[in-house]
Amino acid sequence: MTMQTSEGGVIVHDARRDVAPAKATDLLSVIAQAAADPRCDVDKMRALFDMRNEQLDRNAKAAFAKAMSQAQAKMTTVRKAGWNPQSKSSYSFLEDIVKMITPIYTSVGLSLSFGTRAGAPEGCIRVSCDVRHEAGHAESYELDMELDRAGIAGATNKTGPHARGSSISYTRRYLTCMIFHIPTGDDDDGNAAAVPEPDPQMLPITEAEQIEILERLEAIGVEPEVFCKVCKVSSVSEIPKGKLPGVLKRLAQREEASKG
Repeated sequence: MTMQTSEGGVIVHDARRDVAPAKATDLLSVIAQAAADPRCDVDKMRALFDMRNEQLDRNAKAAFAKAMSQAQAKMTTVRKAGWNPQSKSSYSFLEDIVKMITPIYTSVGLSLSFGTRAGAPEGCIRVSCDVRHEAGHAESYELDMELDRAGIAGATNKTGPHARGSSISYTRRYLTCMIFHIPTGDDDDGNAAAVPEPDPQMLPITEAEQIEILERLEAIGVEPEVFCKVCKVSSVSEIPKGKLPGVLKRLAQREEASKG
């Protein structure tokens, strides 16, 4: 039986906390012996199968809880490599979080599956994450976030697809950190006066700019890795602001060439 709770905008479908799992193989032996007896009562046999399924379910939940505990114990702080010049705040890139946590949760048999679901309030998007364990148990987490259409001044600065893509990336980042309790450095708004502002030309481009570049590359059938190699950067997320004009110029040339 599951219980649904809601805390801080995150909807969590929690499994029951169970004691140490029983051995389903013991009950399976009992079922096998009963099945061999021609006098076996069908209803009793069905009850035995239900009991075994309940044991398997408890075992899977216990294995899931153990894997989550092991994974969370290995999570470390993710560096805040991104900088938002509008809010003057730093943040961790989604790909840096993914790079750090993927080897950890997969090593204990966990997998993540992200998507979007209906039911979000107007002007918001609901991002979901199903966390599954190889033993069979899964838990689902959801987080609602406003669509990122405008900048800090309130003016619209993104198209519909860009706003949706930026919001999904932003929400995935927060949801992943909440599931695994991942620290991302300081939890304040990054506006402390004592923190010096980095050189704007050396800072990575914004997530909205990354999404735009990736979408334009996809539209002309160019792999991001190939394009980044030409531009002499390791990935789109690490393109510095100072290189953005040159990168966009190369991209425009590729787009023009693809038309011919």
